Amino acid sequence: MWLIYSEPSNKCREVDNLFTKAANKNRKVANKFTEPANIIAKAANK
Repeated sequence: MWLIYSEPSNKCREVDNLFTKAANKNRKVANKFTEPANIIAKAANK
């Protein structure tokens, strides 16, 4: 009984991990853009 259920859930977990990795990459890229934007904003406020 468990084998039937564990196989799809493992697949879902793998897919989930792929999305998490992709999201982490996107966050790193987004951080590269937000850091200069914050510096510019601070400079503009002075």
